[in-house]
Amino acid sequence: MKRIFDSYLGISILFAIVFAVCVSCEKDDIGGGSSNNNSNKEQSNDNNNNNNNNGDNINVEDILLCSEWGLTQGEVIEYMEGYTLDKEETDYLYFSKNNASLIVSYEFYGGELRSSLLMVIENKNIESGILNIVSEYTKVGSIDDTVIYFSESENSIVFYGVEIDDDKTYLSLGFTKLSIDSIPNNQIWYTNGSTTTPTTPYQKKVFGANIISNQYDAEIGQWVITFDGDVTSIGSSAFNSCSSLTSITIPNNVTEIECDAFNGCRNLRSFYGKFASDDNRCLVIDGKLISFAPAGLTSYTIPDSITSIGSFAFIEHKNLTSIIIPNSVTSIESAAFAYCSGLKSITIPNSVTMIGYQAFMDCKSLTSITIPDMVASIKEKAFYNCSNLKYVYCKPTTPPTLSGSNVFGNNLSSRKIYVPNTSIGAYKNATNWSKYADAIVGYNFN
Repeated sequence: MKRIFDSYLGISILFAIVFAVCVSCEKDDIGGGSSNNNSNKEQSNDNNNNNNNNGDNINVEDILLCSEWGLTQGEVIEYMEGYTLDKEETDYLYFSKNNASLIVSYEFYGGELRSSLLMVIENKNIESGILNIVSEYTKVGSIDDTVIYFSESENSIVFYGVEIDDDKTYLSLGFTKLSIDSIPNNQIWYTNGSTTTPTTPYQKKVFGANIISNQYDAEIGQWVITFDGDVTSIGSSAFNSCSSLTSITIPNNVTEIECDAFNGCRNLRSFYGKFASDDNRCLVIDGKLISFAPAGLTSYTIPDSITSIGSFAFIEHKNLTSIIIPNSVTSIESAAFAYCSGLKSITIPNSVTMIGYQAFMDCKSLTSITIPDMVASIKEKAFYNCSNLKYVYCKPTTPPTLSGSNVFGNNLSSRKIYVPNTSIGAYKNATNWSKYADAIVGYNFN
Protein backbone atom coordinates (compact mmCIF):
# COMPACT_ATOMS: atom_id res chain seq x y z
CA MET A 1 0.00 0.00 0.00
CA LYS A 2 1.40 3.40 -0.90
CA ARG A 3 -0.02 6.86 -0.36
CA ILE A 4 1.41 10.12 -1.53
CA PHE A 5 0.02 13.49 -0.49
CA ASP A 6 1.45 16.55 -2.21
CA SER A 7 0.90 20.16 -1.41
CA TYR A 8 2.96 23.20 -2.29
CA LEU A 9 4.45 26.09 -0.39
CA GLY A 10 4.98 29.14 -2.51
CA ILE A 11 6.22 28.10 -5.94
CA SER A 12 8.07 24.91 -5.22
CA ILE A 13 8.06 23.93 -1.54
CA LEU A 14 6.84 20.40 -0.89
CA PHE A 15 4.93 20.18 2.38
CA ALA A 16 4.49 16.50 3.04
CA ILE A 17 4.80 13.04 1.57
CA VAL A 18 3.19 10.28 3.57
CA PHE A 19 3.93 6.62 2.81
CA ALA A 20 1.85 3.81 4.27
CA VAL A 21 3.82 0.57 3.95
CA CYS A 22 2.10 -2.70 4.79
CA VAL A 23 4.60 -4.22 7.16
CA SER A 24 4.55 -5.25 10.78
CA CYS A 25 7.39 -5.68 13.18
CA GLU A 26 7.39 -9.43 12.59
CA LYS A 27 8.36 -9.18 8.92
CA ASP A 28 12.05 -9.80 8.30
CA ASP A 29 12.47 -7.25 5.51
CA ILE A 30 11.92 -4.23 7.73
CA GLY A 31 15.10 -4.78 9.74
CA GLY A 32 18.66 -3.93 8.89
CA GLY A 33 20.03 -7.42 9.74
CA SER A 34 18.80 -10.88 10.72
CA SER A 35 20.16 -10.81 14.27
CA ASN A 36 18.50 -7.48 14.97
CA ASN A 37 15.28 -8.68 13.41
CA ASN A 38 15.16 -11.81 15.54
CA SER A 39 15.80 -9.75 18.63
CA ASN A 40 13.09 -7.30 17.66
CA LYS A 41 10.61 -10.11 16.98
CA GLU A 42 11.27 -11.69 20.35
CA GLN A 43 10.83 -8.36 22.10
CA SER A 44 7.69 -7.66 20.11
CA ASN A 45 6.15 -11.03 20.96
CA ASP A 46 6.94 -10.63 24.64
CA ASN A 47 5.44 -7.18 24.73
CA ASN A 48 2.37 -8.31 22.83
CA ASN A 49 1.71 -10.95 25.43
CA ASN A 50 2.15 -8.44 28.23
CA ASN A 51 0.13 -5.65 26.68
CA ASN A 52 -2.57 -7.81 25.11
CA ASN A 53 -3.04 -5.22 22.36
CA ASN A 54 -4.46 -2.70 24.79
CA GLY A 55 -3.55 0.33 22.71
CA ASP A 56 -0.59 1.38 24.88
CA ASN A 57 1.98 0.01 22.43
CA ILE A 58 2.82 3.39 20.93
CA ASN A 59 3.01 6.67 22.75
CA VAL A 60 0.34 8.56 20.84
CA GLU A 61 1.77 11.96 21.72
CA ASP A 62 4.99 11.11 19.87
CA ILE A 63 3.00 11.39 16.67
CA LEU A 64 2.31 15.09 17.07
CA LEU A 65 5.48 16.09 18.87
CA CYS A 66 7.53 16.16 15.71
CA SER A 67 7.96 19.91 15.96
CA GLU A 68 10.00 19.39 19.13
CA TRP A 69 12.65 17.32 17.39
CA GLY A 70 16.11 18.63 16.79
CA LEU A 71 17.60 19.53 13.45
CA THR A 72 19.75 16.46 12.84
CA GLN A 73 19.02 12.82 12.20
CA GLY A 74 20.95 11.96 15.34
CA GLU A 75 18.66 14.14 17.43
CA VAL A 76 15.63 12.49 15.87
CA ILE A 77 17.00 9.08 16.86
CA GLU A 78 17.71 10.35 20.38
CA TYR A 79 14.14 11.66 20.64
CA MET A 80 12.80 8.21 19.72
CA GLU A 81 14.65 6.53 22.59
CA GLY A 82 12.66 3.49 23.64
CA TYR A 83 11.80 2.58 20.07
CA THR A 84 13.83 0.08 18.04
CA LEU A 85 15.58 1.57 15.02
CA ASP A 86 15.20 -1.13 12.37
CA LYS A 87 16.47 0.60 9.26
CA GLU A 88 18.07 3.94 8.42
CA GLU A 89 17.88 5.73 5.07
CA THR A 90 18.72 9.23 3.86
CA ASP A 91 15.28 10.69 4.44
CA TYR A 92 13.54 7.95 6.41
CA LEU A 93 13.99 6.15 9.69
CA TYR A 94 12.15 2.89 10.42
CA PHE A 95 11.26 2.25 14.05
CA SER A 96 9.28 -0.42 15.81
CA LYS A 97 7.80 -0.92 19.23
CA ASN A 98 5.73 -3.85 20.40
CA ASN A 99 3.19 -4.77 17.71
CA ALA A 100 3.41 -1.63 15.59
CA SER A 101 5.86 -0.18 13.13
CA LEU A 102 6.67 3.47 12.63
CA ILE A 103 8.15 5.20 9.62
CA VAL A 104 9.65 8.60 10.35
CA SER A 105 10.18 10.93 7.42
CA TYR A 106 11.85 14.28 7.79
CA GLU A 107 12.78 17.07 5.44
CA PHE A 108 15.05 20.08 5.81
CA TYR A 109 14.42 23.52 4.36
CA GLY A 110 16.58 26.56 4.95
CA GLY A 111 18.52 24.64 7.59
CA GLU A 112 15.41 23.85 9.62
CA LEU A 113 13.37 20.70 10.09
CA ARG A 114 10.19 21.56 8.25
CA SER A 115 8.35 18.33 7.63
CA SER A 116 8.27 15.29 9.87
CA LEU A 117 5.89 12.37 9.64
CA LEU A 118 5.01 9.23 11.54
CA MET A 119 3.17 6.19 10.26
CA VAL A 120 1.38 3.80 12.59
CA ILE A 121 0.79 0.39 11.06
CA GLU A 122 -1.58 -2.43 12.05
CA ASN A 123 -2.80 -1.04 15.33
CA LYS A 124 -6.53 -0.48 15.64
CA ASN A 125 -6.43 0.31 19.33
CA ILE A 126 -4.38 3.46 18.94
CA GLU A 127 -6.92 5.17 16.69
CA SER A 128 -8.96 6.68 19.53
CA GLY A 129 -5.80 8.19 20.98
CA ILE A 130 -4.88 9.75 17.65
CA LEU A 131 -8.35 11.15 17.13
CA ASN A 132 -8.32 12.62 20.62
CA ILE A 133 -5.20 14.63 19.81
CA VAL A 134 -6.35 15.57 16.31
CA SER A 135 -9.59 16.89 17.82
CA GLU A 136 -7.61 19.93 18.98
CA TYR A 137 -7.04 20.82 15.32
CA THR A 138 -9.50 22.30 12.84
CA LYS A 139 -10.74 20.07 10.03
CA VAL A 140 -10.18 21.93 6.78
CA GLY A 141 -10.75 19.36 4.01
CA SER A 142 -9.71 16.00 2.65
CA ILE A 143 -7.71 14.34 -0.10
CA ASP A 144 -9.21 11.01 -1.12
CA ASP A 145 -9.76 9.15 2.17
CA THR A 146 -7.37 11.28 4.16
CA VAL A 147 -8.64 14.12 6.32
CA ILE A 148 -6.59 17.31 6.67
CA TYR A 149 -6.49 19.26 9.91
CA PHE A 150 -4.90 22.63 10.60
CA SER A 151 -3.64 24.24 13.80
CA GLU A 152 -3.37 28.03 13.71
CA SER A 153 -1.56 28.30 17.03
CA GLU A 154 1.13 25.82 15.95
CA ASN A 155 0.98 26.75 12.26
CA SER A 156 0.92 23.08 11.31
CA ILE A 157 -1.03 20.67 9.15
CA VAL A 158 -1.98 17.09 10.08
CA PHE A 159 -2.92 14.46 7.51
CA TYR A 160 -4.89 11.55 8.97
CA GLY A 161 -6.23 8.49 7.19
CA VAL A 162 -7.56 5.01 7.91
CA GLU A 163 -7.63 2.14 5.45
CA ILE A 164 -8.93 -1.37 5.99
CA ASP A 165 -7.32 -3.98 3.74
CA ASP A 166 -7.49 -7.76 4.16
CA ASP A 167 -9.17 -7.25 7.53
CA LYS A 168 -6.24 -5.19 8.76
CA THR A 169 -6.48 -1.56 9.78
CA TYR A 170 -3.71 0.77 8.66
CA LEU A 171 -3.54 4.14 10.34
CA SER A 172 -1.52 6.86 8.66
CA LEU A 173 -0.77 10.20 10.17
CA GLY A 174 1.51 12.93 8.86
CA PHE A 175 2.57 16.07 10.64
CA THR A 176 3.96 19.09 8.80
CA LYS A 177 5.25 22.14 10.60
CA LEU A 178 4.52 24.85 8.04
CA SER A 179 7.36 27.11 7.09
CA ILE A 180 5.65 29.95 5.33
CA ASP A 181 8.43 32.49 5.50
CA SER A 182 8.24 32.89 1.76
CA ILE A 183 4.94 32.73 -0.11
CA PRO A 184 4.42 33.97 -3.69
CA ASN A 185 4.83 37.74 -3.84
CA ASN A 186 1.47 38.13 -5.57
CA GLN A 187 -0.45 36.37 -2.78
CA ILE A 188 -1.62 36.91 0.78
CA TRP A 189 -2.56 33.82 2.79
CA TYR A 190 -4.99 33.86 5.69
CA THR A 191 -7.30 31.75 7.83
CA ASN A 192 -10.68 32.71 9.23
CA GLY A 193 -12.14 29.57 10.82
CA SER A 194 -14.14 28.78 7.68
CA THR A 195 -13.52 26.83 4.50
CA THR A 196 -16.51 28.26 2.64
CA THR A 197 -16.81 31.96 3.50
CA PRO A 198 -13.91 34.25 2.59
CA THR A 199 -12.81 37.36 4.44
CA THR A 200 -12.97 40.37 2.17
CA PRO A 201 -10.45 43.18 2.73
CA TYR A 202 -12.09 46.39 3.92
CA GLN A 203 -10.02 48.40 1.42
CA LYS A 204 -9.16 46.68 -1.85
CA LYS A 205 -6.95 49.31 -3.53
CA VAL A 206 -4.19 49.57 -0.94
CA PHE A 207 -1.93 46.63 -1.83
CA GLY A 208 0.04 47.98 -4.79
CA ALA A 209 -1.76 45.49 -7.06
CA ASN A 210 -5.33 44.47 -7.85
CA ILE A 211 -7.14 41.47 -6.34
CA ILE A 212 -8.07 38.87 -8.94
CA SER A 213 -9.26 36.02 -6.68
CA ASN A 214 -9.93 35.10 -3.04
CA GLN A 215 -10.22 31.32 -2.81
CA TYR A 216 -9.77 28.55 -0.27
CA ASP A 217 -6.95 26.03 -0.89
CA ALA A 218 -7.69 22.79 0.99
CA GLU A 219 -4.22 21.38 0.38
CA ILE A 220 -2.57 24.08 2.47
CA GLY A 221 -5.49 24.82 4.76
CA GLN A 222 -5.40 28.53 3.86
CA TRP A 223 -7.40 31.14 2.02
CA VAL A 224 -5.32 32.68 -0.76
CA ILE A 225 -5.84 36.20 -2.07
CA THR A 226 -4.15 36.41 -5.48
CA PHE A 227 -3.21 39.73 -7.10
CA ASP A 228 -2.33 40.73 -10.64
CA GLY A 229 1.14 41.81 -9.51
CA ASP A 230 3.41 41.80 -6.48
CA VAL A 231 1.93 42.95 -3.19
CA THR A 232 4.13 45.87 -2.09
CA SER A 233 2.06 47.45 0.68
CA ILE A 234 -0.78 46.83 3.08
CA GLY A 235 -2.39 50.20 3.26
CA SER A 236 -4.64 52.14 5.60
CA SER A 237 -7.67 50.19 6.86
CA ALA A 238 -6.78 47.26 4.57
CA PHE A 239 -8.37 44.69 6.89
CA ASN A 240 -10.16 47.10 9.22
CA SER A 241 -12.73 45.31 11.41
CA CYS A 242 -12.24 41.98 9.61
CA SER A 243 -13.26 40.20 12.80
CA SER A 244 -13.27 36.73 11.20
CA LEU A 245 -9.54 36.92 10.40
CA THR A 246 -7.50 34.51 12.56
CA SER A 247 -4.09 34.44 10.86
CA ILE A 248 -2.40 36.18 7.95
CA THR A 249 0.86 35.72 6.03
CA ILE A 250 2.69 38.71 4.57
CA PRO A 251 4.69 38.19 1.34
CA ASN A 252 8.34 39.24 1.13
CA ASN A 253 7.90 42.09 -1.36
CA VAL A 254 5.84 44.15 1.10
CA THR A 255 7.80 47.20 2.23
CA GLU A 256 5.09 49.18 4.01
CA ILE A 257 2.24 48.36 6.39
CA GLU A 258 0.05 51.18 7.66
CA CYS A 259 -0.46 51.35 11.40
CA ASP A 260 -4.25 50.91 11.12
CA ALA A 261 -4.19 48.09 8.56
CA PHE A 262 -5.50 45.51 11.05
CA ASN A 263 -7.55 47.65 13.45
CA GLY A 264 -10.57 45.82 14.82
CA CYS A 265 -9.31 42.33 13.95
CA ARG A 266 -10.18 41.02 17.41
CA ASN A 267 -9.91 37.33 16.51
CA LEU A 268 -6.51 37.65 14.87
CA ARG A 269 -4.14 35.19 16.51
CA SER A 270 -1.03 35.02 14.32
CA PHE A 271 1.08 36.93 11.82
CA TYR A 272 3.41 34.98 9.52
CA GLY A 273 5.88 35.84 6.82
CA LYS A 274 7.59 39.20 6.50
CA PHE A 275 7.77 41.44 9.59
CA ALA A 276 6.26 38.75 11.88
CA SER A 277 7.74 38.59 15.38
CA ASP A 278 9.19 35.33 16.70
CA ASP A 279 6.04 34.63 18.69
CA ASN A 280 3.88 35.49 15.64
CA ARG A 281 1.87 37.98 17.68
CA CYS A 282 3.30 41.20 16.25
CA LEU A 283 4.24 42.91 13.01
CA VAL A 284 7.50 44.77 13.53
CA ILE A 285 9.14 47.16 11.05
CA ASP A 286 12.53 48.64 11.91
CA GLY A 287 11.94 48.03 15.61
CA LYS A 288 8.47 49.59 15.64
CA LEU A 289 5.55 47.38 16.69
CA ILE A 290 2.95 48.10 14.02
CA SER A 291 0.15 45.61 14.75
CA PHE A 292 -0.74 43.07 17.41
CA ALA A 293 -2.72 39.82 17.19
CA PRO A 294 -4.71 39.68 20.44
CA ALA A 295 -6.96 36.61 20.23
CA GLY A 296 -6.86 34.35 23.26
CA LEU A 297 -4.62 36.62 25.35
CA THR A 298 -5.35 38.57 28.52
CA SER A 299 -1.73 39.49 29.25
CA TYR A 300 1.27 40.09 27.06
CA THR A 301 4.97 40.86 27.39
CA ILE A 302 6.19 42.86 24.41
CA PRO A 303 9.38 41.37 22.84
CA ASP A 304 12.74 42.85 23.83
CA SER A 305 13.57 43.76 20.24
CA ILE A 306 10.90 46.47 20.10
CA THR A 307 12.09 50.10 20.29
CA SER A 308 8.80 51.87 19.63
CA ILE A 309 5.12 51.02 20.03
CA GLY A 310 3.39 52.38 16.96
CA SER A 311 0.13 54.28 16.66
CA PHE A 312 -2.97 52.11 17.17
CA ALA A 313 -0.82 49.02 17.83
CA PHE A 314 -3.05 47.74 20.67
CA ILE A 315 -6.11 49.92 20.14
CA GLU A 316 -9.44 48.46 21.36
CA HIS A 317 -7.98 45.15 22.51
CA LYS A 318 -10.46 45.02 25.34
CA ASN A 319 -9.58 41.60 26.73
CA LEU A 320 -6.03 42.58 27.62
CA THR A 321 -5.66 43.17 31.35
CA SER A 322 -1.88 43.35 31.69
CA ILE A 323 0.96 44.61 29.47
CA ILE A 324 4.70 44.62 30.17
CA ILE A 325 6.79 46.92 27.99
CA PRO A 326 10.51 46.02 27.73
CA ASN A 327 13.36 48.35 28.55
CA SER A 328 14.22 48.63 24.86
CA VAL A 329 11.17 50.84 24.11
CA THR A 330 11.75 54.60 23.98
CA SER A 331 8.40 55.88 22.69
CA ILE A 332 4.71 55.03 22.92
CA GLU A 333 2.95 56.61 19.95
CA SER A 334 -0.54 57.99 19.39
CA ALA A 335 -3.46 55.86 20.60
CA ALA A 336 -1.16 52.87 21.05
CA PHE A 337 -3.31 51.49 23.90
CA ALA A 338 -6.43 53.62 23.48
CA TYR A 339 -9.78 52.00 24.34
CA CYS A 340 -8.16 48.99 26.03
CA SER A 341 -11.02 49.06 28.51
CA GLY A 342 -9.92 45.91 30.36
CA LEU A 343 -6.33 47.04 30.93
CA LYS A 344 -5.61 47.08 34.68
CA SER A 345 -1.83 46.96 34.76
CA ILE A 346 0.87 48.31 32.47
CA THR A 347 4.58 48.53 33.14
CA ILE A 348 6.30 51.46 31.43
CA PRO A 349 10.11 51.08 31.58
CA ASN A 350 12.69 53.75 32.39
CA SER A 351 13.79 53.80 28.75
CA VAL A 352 10.60 55.56 27.58
CA THR A 353 11.03 59.28 26.85
CA MET A 354 7.73 60.09 25.10
CA ILE A 355 4.09 59.14 25.67
CA GLY A 356 2.00 59.99 22.63
CA TYR A 357 -1.34 61.64 21.91
CA GLN A 358 -4.25 59.61 23.35
CA ALA A 359 -1.80 56.79 24.12
CA PHE A 360 -3.93 55.38 26.97
CA MET A 361 -7.19 57.21 26.39
CA ASP A 362 -10.32 55.42 27.60
CA CYS A 363 -8.43 52.74 29.54
CA LYS A 364 -11.26 52.67 32.03
CA SER A 365 -9.93 49.82 34.20
CA LEU A 366 -6.58 51.51 34.83
CA THR A 367 -6.37 52.65 38.46
CA SER A 368 -2.66 53.47 38.76
CA ILE A 369 0.14 54.49 36.41
CA THR A 370 3.83 55.16 36.96
CA ILE A 371 5.56 57.63 34.64
CA PRO A 372 9.28 56.76 34.72
CA ASP A 373 12.26 59.08 35.22
CA MET A 374 13.25 59.58 31.58
CA VAL A 375 9.88 60.73 30.22
CA ALA A 376 10.32 64.24 28.83
CA SER A 377 7.07 64.65 26.89
CA ILE A 378 3.45 63.58 27.40
CA LYS A 379 1.08 64.43 24.57
CA GLU A 380 -2.47 65.73 24.84
CA LYS A 381 -5.14 63.32 26.17
CA ALA A 382 -2.56 60.61 26.87
CA PHE A 383 -4.61 59.50 29.91
CA TYR A 384 -7.87 61.19 29.05
CA ASN A 385 -11.09 59.51 30.15
CA CYS A 386 -9.28 56.91 32.25
CA SER A 387 -12.26 57.28 34.53
CA ASN A 388 -10.95 55.03 37.31
CA LEU A 389 -7.40 56.37 37.37
CA LYS A 390 -6.73 57.24 41.00
CA TYR A 391 -2.93 57.30 41.38
CA VAL A 392 -0.41 58.87 39.00
CA TYR A 393 3.20 58.45 40.09
CA CYS A 394 5.33 60.88 38.09
CA LYS A 395 9.01 60.25 38.83
CA PRO A 396 10.92 62.82 36.67
CA THR A 397 12.44 65.62 38.76
CA THR A 398 11.91 68.01 35.84
CA PRO A 399 8.22 68.11 34.88
CA PRO A 400 7.67 66.50 31.47
CA THR A 401 6.23 68.80 28.83
CA LEU A 402 2.46 68.47 28.59
CA SER A 403 1.25 69.36 25.10
CA GLY A 404 -2.28 70.17 26.25
CA SER A 405 -4.49 70.74 29.28
CA ASN A 406 -6.39 67.44 29.08
CA VAL A 407 -3.56 64.95 29.51
CA PHE A 408 -5.23 63.74 32.73
CA GLY A 409 -8.75 64.94 31.92
CA ASN A 410 -11.79 63.07 33.19
CA ASN A 411 -9.89 60.85 35.62
CA LEU A 412 -11.41 59.80 38.94
CA SER A 413 -12.36 62.98 40.84
CA SER A 414 -10.12 62.00 43.77
CA ARG A 415 -7.11 61.28 41.55
CA LYS A 416 -3.73 62.30 42.99
CA ILE A 417 -0.53 63.03 41.08
CA TYR A 418 2.54 62.11 43.10
CA VAL A 419 5.78 63.92 42.19
CA PRO A 420 9.26 64.05 43.78
CA ASN A 421 9.25 65.98 47.06
CA THR A 422 11.88 68.38 45.73
CA SER A 423 9.83 69.17 42.60
CA ILE A 424 6.38 70.04 43.97
CA GLY A 425 6.72 73.74 43.15
CA ALA A 426 8.11 73.08 39.67
CA TYR A 427 5.17 70.85 38.79
CA LYS A 428 2.50 73.17 40.18
CA ASN A 429 3.87 76.09 38.17
CA ALA A 430 4.70 74.27 34.92
CA THR A 431 2.64 74.91 31.80
CA ASN A 432 -0.50 72.73 31.78
CA TRP A 433 0.59 71.03 35.02
CA SER A 434 -0.78 74.03 36.88
CA LYS A 435 -4.31 72.88 36.03
CA TYR A 436 -3.72 69.90 38.34
CA ALA A 437 -2.00 71.88 41.13
CA ASP A 438 -4.57 70.87 43.77
CA ALA A 439 -4.00 67.19 42.99
CA ILE A 440 -0.18 67.32 43.04
CA VAL A 441 1.35 65.75 46.15
CA GLY A 442 4.99 65.24 47.16
CA TYR A 443 6.31 61.69 47.27
CA ASN A 444 9.57 59.99 48.21
CA PHE A 445 10.51 57.74 45.28
CA ASN A 446 13.78 56.55 46.86
